[in-house]
Amino acid sequence: MAAHFKKAAESAAAHIVMIDETGMLMRPLVRRSLARRGNPLVVRYKSNHRQKVSVQGAVVVGPDGSVEALRTRMHEDAYVDGAKTAQFLRKLLAEFDDGPLIVVWDRGNMHKGPHVRQVLAEFPRLTVEQLPPYCPDLNPIEWVWSWIKYAQLANFCPQTLRQLASKVAATIVKAAENLGLLDRFVRAAGLTAAEDGRALGT
Repeated sequence: MAAHFKKAAESAAAHIVMIDETGMLMRPLVRRSLARRGNPLVVRYKSNHRQKVSVQGAVVVGPDGSVEALRTRMHEDAYVDGAKTAQFLRKLLAEFDDGPLIVVWDRGNMHKGPHVRQVLAEFPRLTVEQLPPYCPDLNPIEWVWSWIKYAQLANFCPQTLRQLASKVAATIVKAAENLGLLDRFVRAAGLTAAEDGRALGT
């Protein structure tokens, strides 16, 4: 990962944006509860478990190596594709418009294709770096997804897709407001602030 952040160190104005996608299903993730022995927790959920809320998210690290923001887009009962990724990139470019934007993500199909290439062609200040294969723990946004699913939404049984989307949105807001939590996720991914404060590295 250090090579990805070296580029940011070379430009004092560069933002690093670490992007990934996930899906929140109607079927709950069951975790051990505090129910008394002999009285197990009963979890009832809607059988239409194929419905889901797809979320594309980004942890944004500023030029000084500190976490600046969590940005997301939600898609009810839909998948994230190249067109949606291009829209997400345009939104990030519009918000963080004061210098280079370095996107770090995996090799998923939603990160490829003509829509993404068009954005790259339109915005020379946008560059893309790929994570090594099979290394999800290197991306802090993966830690955000785990926190949401296994800590905040565990044993949650929505009755409708709209209820699930509302709960997911509220949980994302909770994460976005806690920059200290996001900073811990960055460090858990093996990324720490450099001594000069301008970049991150492993």
